Amino acid sequence: MTIRTTVALAAALAVFGTAPALAVAAPSATLTLAAKTKRHVTHHRRRAARGQVACDWSGCHRIPRNCRIYGTQYDWNGDPTGMDAVYCR
Repeated sequence: MTIRTTVALAAALAVFGTAPALAVAAPSATLTLAAKTKRHVTHHRRRAARGQVACDWSGCHRIPRNCRIYGTQYDWNGDPTGMDAVYCR
């Protein structure tokens, strides 16, 4: 059967009232389809990677990306000063 003949047959049966499938069903037998509501997607900006912090006589500061901490500075006696030695390329 084609779609046209199926629709015509269903319409004819509905007009004459002999189509039990097309009759109004009880509320308990009905199927309700509901689409899910669309969720709001939050986009987070990626933070820049934090650099290293080096401390010297003027305080602690972030050092540039091309610089690295390679140890602790020492005084003339060989004792650590508590300040970081920074090497930049």
